[in-house]
Amino acid sequence: MHALNLLKKNLSSGSLNQSCLLVSADDEILNEALKLICDSLNVPTSQIIKILPESDGRGEISIGSIRSLKSELARSAIGGKRLVVVYSADKISTEAANSFLKTLEEPPRDTTIILLAESEQIIPTILSRCQKFYFPSIPKNNYFSEEEIEMFLQNRLQPAFKTVEKINERGEGDKFVDCLLGFYHQKLIDDQRYQKIVDALIRAKKYQDSNANQKLILENLVLDIIEG
Repeated sequence: MHALNLLKKNLSSGSLNQSCLLVSADDEILNEALKLICDSLNVPTSQIIKILPESDGRGEISIGSIRSLKSELARSAIGGKRLVVVYSADKISTEAANSFLKTLEEPPRDTTIILLAESEQIIPTILSRCQKFYFPSIPKNNYFSEEEIEMFLQNRLQPAFKTVEKINERGEGDKFVDCLLGFYHQKLIDDQRYQKIVDALIRAKKYQDSNANQKLILENLVLDIIEG
């Protein structure tokens, strides 16, 4: 997968930030990405700290968990390296997030902090302090034909709008956006000019999650891609 290759590239070049956010709705992909990081950093199992949501019904990362983490990080690491894994980081409470900002901005020496999340609907101050990797959960059944995808890539409005009509009728707009994210994330590795299109696709996913008009989301996406 292209996004995993990008992560490998950062790991091999030593350019992985100390604070990273991995985003995917697919737990298998997140676990695979996390394993890559663990294997590359070679952190002892005893020095991997896991932060989980509370089991109180709300399922948030609490301020208490973050305070305990900060206390633990204040002590010297054994063996020189530590890895903090925050699960369901998109469910961190506002109070916990505010308490976590300084640690994310300036992690202790030899400490890497990995945030795992289903979506990028995270407090902006958290997002701005992390290196972000987005792993789209591309459908495994190859649902979309090459022709349907190409209609979005040829910078031609009418064929693209016809594709939107067909995909909307099938109720598969969310999966199609994931497919396009996969395509453009691959291009983004070598050409930063595609960043605007990737941003437009991520916005489209957020609108889809908010139950906005699906056909309108895809039509606006066509325009964003052609203009991008």
